[in-house]
Amino acid sequence: MIRLVTKFPSVIPFLLAAILAISMAIPIFGMLPAMFGGAFIFAALVNLGIIWAAIDSLRGQLPRWVCLVPVLYFAGYYSALTMSYAHLRAVTAELSEFNEGKRAEFDPDNEQLVIRRSAFSVSDLMTQFTIPEVYTNSIDLSCGRFQSVSLTTEGCSFQARRDASRERCVSYRREISVSVRDQTRIALQNMCAVYEWGTPTKPTITVASKEIGYVGDHFVDFYLTNYEIDRGPEEPIVVKAASATLLAPFPMPLFGCFLNSARASWGCEFKFMRDRSRVVINGMKAVAAALGLKQASIEERFPDVKKCDKFARLCP
Repeated sequence: MIRLVTKFPSVIPFLLAAILAISMAIPIFGMLPAMFGGAFIFAALVNLGIIWAAIDSLRGQLPRWVCLVPVLYFAGYYSALTMSYAHLRAVTAELSEFNEGKRAEFDPDNEQLVIRRSAFSVSDLMTQFTIPEVYTNSIDLSCGRFQSVSLTTEGCSFQARRDASRERCVSYRREISVSVRDQTRIALQNMCAVYEWGTPTKPTITVASKEIGYVGDHFVDFYLTNYEIDRGPEEPIVVKAASATLLAPFPMPLFGCFLNSARASWGCEFKFMRDRSRVVINGMKAVAAALGLKQASIEERFPDVKKCDKFARLCP
């Protein structure tokens, strides 16, 4: 073994990766290297070994055909990545076509919207679309089954919100924020959401989400959610939303082990690292389109609203 390492030093990363994988595969003990990023160290060692072997091949220390290993490795990976983007576009088009034309026109003057289960924020819906009030399922044995949510710029100071939160079964107020393009959130300094227990007094349209879960292949994973829009005797309208995770821009072969609580066993998994999840079909916008809600910025509806970035310490 020592002679092999001395003659072909490019095998060192592969040997270290193998030792690391074996140590992680040992039940319970494998949690220790996992705590210190064992899966990422494994990926770095494999990539280092492949690149090192190619360099040694060019220097003549290894056979020339070894140069084909990194070529096949990276070419295969980026071919899979290209296929994942093509699959993403195809599924996006399929879901968009499914949602196209689904309409359950909501009349805010004569109907009330009830959101029973949702994968999106009710306050986000209300800050981006023109809707005066939304009911949510918030069962409280002493207060009732429903809460109405509305926006206001009155009584939104910290002291007023704290005083209102002390009143049981009446109302309370929460500071809200809006999302911006870079996925950060900006607080609305003088606006809050008012929550009041009560029962809808008009005919209702109900929105409920049903999480389908992960569906995909080795190249891309989709997390699907169905939204059922029900207005009573009619057949519910279903719109679909999805997020997706693709392969990372650079190949990172991860190996890790974990305790499988469902089967009470120690399991190991090898896979390439995925990029962060991205929204393919926005569930909130799909529901809003089906309901016929008009999109309007918070400034258009509340001209006196003030924004501030808490992370930039711009809030007083």
